[in-house]
Amino acid sequence: MATRDRREAFLSYRNEIKSMRGFSGGQSSNSDEVELGLLRGDNGKHEPLEVAAPPRWTEIVSDVRYQIDQIKKKMEELEKIHKQQLLPQFGVDHSEQEQTIEIMTQQITAKFQAAKTAIQKISMVSPEEAKTMKGGGKQENLRQISVRVNAQTQLAQEVQELSSKFRKDQKKFLSSLANQKGRNAGIVAVWNPEEDDAQIDLRWTGAQQKMTDNTRIEVEQREQEIRKIAQSINDLNTVFKDLGTLVVEQGTILDRIDYNIEQTSIAVKEGNKQLKGAEDQLKGYKKKLCMLLLCIIILVMVVVVIFKSVLP
Repeated sequence: MATRDRREAFLSYRNEIKSMRGFSGGQSSNSDEVELGLLRGDNGKHEPLEVAAPPRWTEIVSDVRYQIDQIKKKMEELEKIHKQQLLPQFGVDHSEQEQTIEIMTQQITAKFQAAKTAIQKISMVSPEEAKTMKGGGKQENLRQISVRVNAQTQLAQEVQELSSKFRKDQKKFLSSLANQKGRNAGIVAVWNPEEDDAQIDLRWTGAQQKMTDNTRIEVEQREQEIRKIAQSINDLNTVFKDLGTLVVEQGTILDRIDYNIEQTSIAVKEGNKQLKGAEDQLKGYKKKLCMLLLCIIILVMVVVVIFKSVLP
């Protein structure tokens, strides 16, 4: 069943709504405050609610998820067309099917490329996120980066596995086409172009000659299709290698983040110990200072008593 892709329209509508909210935010704020005041029963006196917008990379993750779903659907449709294409049919024009296979293969390859580019953008930090991270703690920033890298690695692995499956399906289809081409070539090979017309007339009827010509044309079309599929497999190999490199790099980054978090935790514990020791020392110092002051006061009082007893 044919479907229509409405994702781009949805994204454009969403961005338009966001911009409209930005312009009309000042006008609608008063009515929102009155409504909240009536609901709370505090005559409109309340603290404004602050709702933090989700980070940009979460939207990218959603877009990649959508791309993956679209790739799976396209692959299922392409697999059905492959099965129809491999059915033994003679004298049937496959040009429309071949064109459909070519277009769908290009679309799937383009979606793989788009998914790879989007996955690489997940680790990029925008200026707004950089400002937010400056105001946060080191350990909290490391946790946020770890979550982001985990999401990026998971998506990269998923796209890599999907790309591997698509390459295997394409190679399987390519092999089946090659085998079918060999069988058709065997039929064509029976005809020898060096024989004279009289011998051909004796061996072949007009219907058989027409079938041979159709088979030769079909073999040439299959050769073109094989070349195009081979090119798409080469493009997928590039995507597969890039995703493999990305997974390895993100694994290294995760190891570094885990190490930094561990070292930060150790440093925090050591700092707590030192602070506790300093606090204990400060308490002991205060006690000693009080004792010293009491001793000085006692000594002064003894001297005063002695002077009083000596003087008349």
